[in-house]
Amino acid sequence: MTTTTIVRLRQILCADTTVFSSAVLESTDPALPAVAADIGVDFLWFNMENTSFGLRDIRESIRMRNHGSVVSVVRIPHVGATQLPGKIIDFGAVSVAAPGVCSVREAHASVTPVST
Repeated sequence: MTTTTIVRLRQILCADTTVFSSAVLESTDPALPAVAADIGVDFLWFNMENTSFGLRDIRESIRMRNHGSVVSVVRIPHVGATQLPGKIIDFGAVSVAAPGVCSVREAHASVTPVST
């Protein structure tokens, strides 16, 4: 993840415009990020919770995405996977979505392993 990518994420979220995303359910096709960028997709959601994506798949998919302008967000299977958020961020994802997080306290607990 680069500073440029973080700046791009902030611009997307702060813009007074529609944001487009696409859920990636099983594809690790190297052409996906380029095609997504060409059609105006801002985010690619890689869903580890409801698919068979493993760490290797996610790493390769994010590596492919890093050659384009599309921002990667990864939904992890559960908050209890304490090392997972850090690994996902290390791979280059800009954001990790954690299922079942309903409070500020739970959000802090889910990112603590990344920040320590």
